[in-house]
Amino acid sequence: MFSDSVIAIVTQLLDHQPIYFGDSSVNYGAGYTGWHKDNRVSDRHDGGTPDWEGDYDLIRVGIYLQDCAKHSGGLLVRAGSHNDAPHLPGWARDGQGRLTTVARRANAFRSRFYGKARFVASRKSDIVVWTLRTTHAGHAVRIKRVPNLLLDPRVQQVIPKFLQVPVDGTRVAIFATFARPGSHYARYREYLISRDYFVNRPFMSVREFIPSAVTVDELRYSPPPIG
Repeated sequence: MFSDSVIAIVTQLLDHQPIYFGDSSVNYGAGYTGWHKDNRVSDRHDGGTPDWEGDYDLIRVGIYLQDCAKHSGGLLVRAGSHNDAPHLPGWARDGQGRLTTVARRANAFRSRFYGKARFVASRKSDIVVWTLRTTHAGHAVRIKRVPNLLLDPRVQQVIPKFLQVPVDGTRVAIFATFARPGSHYARYREYLISRDYFVNRPFMSVREFIPSAVTVDELRYSPPPIG
């Protein structure tokens, strides 16, 4: 993930020396996800929030260690979904109550269908990059005889195994997030250190393993003082 070739791509896309802040993972084996975005939860489905102002400065890099062009197990994206999201009315953005909850859920549902759904036909060791504002889903299922027929991820989950195009061996994918300094990164950083899955992980310094072409921000949560 920190090879010269990957970092050169990330630097070109961000137009700046990238920041790495420990947001990375390795996926091993099968599983399913539905359509979702990875930016701040509060902003994902409301185009009137700060995450949708200007260019978004955080990208996720994925490296897939198997063929996803002819097999199941790859990435689905909604092309163009990183450019806009439906706007919540002001009363629903700041309000409380049942009507506000209904409006937010309706907006989230609408947001899932922004952009044309596509398979990402990555081949073994291809590098795939998308912004955290992009609507996407993992573990794509291709169907025998009609492998380019793209069904909603929730429908894919109930397709019988004998009708699925198999994964190319064991599914292994590596992910890391990089950022450019600015308000988007500052807000995402604040969000990330509030997430249990992130702050409760064992901390290990990675600075010595990262090339000098990358800025390292080692995030650790410091709880506010009592009293």
